[in-house]
Amino acid sequence: MVDIYEHTIENNSFDKILAKKCQYLICVNNKNVQSYQVGNILTLKNNDGASAKARIKNFLYFTNIKELANTIGKQKCGFSAGVNLDKLEDEYNHTFEPKQIDKFGFVAIEFELV
Repeated sequence: MVDIYEHTIENNSFDKILAKKCQYLICVNNKNVQSYQVGNILTLKNNDGASAKARIKNFLYFTNIKELANTIGKQKCGFSAGVNLDKLEDEYNHTFEPKQIDKFGFVAIEFELV
């Protein structure tokens, strides 16, 4: 399957993906993300307009970011091992609407660069 979707991410996360320091893209599992399927191609863009293509390998679903980080491991999500889980949760609550998080939860999208 080669459907192409576009996903914009922060420059710091984009750099970690290119350096292969991040194996999962973390998103709220909203209606748009729910349309993604294994095998789809994601065009990842940063805020400066740079892009990279990634193929979706797998999805893992979680109700909160702490559960996600504890299950997958912070480093596989692009965070340092010493990052505080409460601080991480605050960052995601600031990035995404809490109502959206409560309604849809999180999805960790495993990918490989192509």
